[in-house]
Amino acid sequence: MVRALQSLVERLFDILYRSLQALPCFAINDRSSSTDWTGTIASNCKGQTMTAILSIPLRFGRIAATLPVSDMTAASELYKTVFGFECVFENGDPTGFMILKRDDAELHLTLQKGYKAANFNVAHMMVSDAEAVHQLCQANDLRIIKRIQDKEYGLRAFVFADRDGNRIDVGQAL
Repeated sequence: MVRALQSLVERLFDILYRSLQALPCFAINDRSSSTDWTGTIASNCKGQTMTAILSIPLRFGRIAATLPVSDMTAASELYKTVFGFECVFENGDPTGFMILKRDDAELHLTLQKGYKAANFNVAHMMVSDAEAVHQLCQANDLRIIKRIQDKEYGLRAFVFADRDGNRIDVGQAL
């Protein structure tokens, strides 16, 4: 079992290596073997050079979406009242930054006077019941951007806009 898993990982990294080498902007340096990925990927697109370290033990922690809002009180009340988030941190007087949390989800709000929302999704929220969240959005007059539907990639999903126009993609695994 362990040997089969190791073989699969080696094949996947080999595919990644060949794919990156085929790109005109990338070159992988210092790859000593199919199991040693402590080398670097160097990118030289449009005159900019970036280097990233590839290492199997590398592990990322939490990453959270930050939503710009024009009215911190109204925005935080929406997420707390409608979706059941609770404030776990706030900063400033008046509050200019806030962290909201519910279960494993964390959402950061940042006050931006005169904020104009983007016309694309700014966050993706996985939930256990997309239909229930969809109904909450409708009951609270939040604009539905994309109707709820089962997607070919295995999610029941829809997109809504909060009161500041931030588009949130909601998904539930099928």
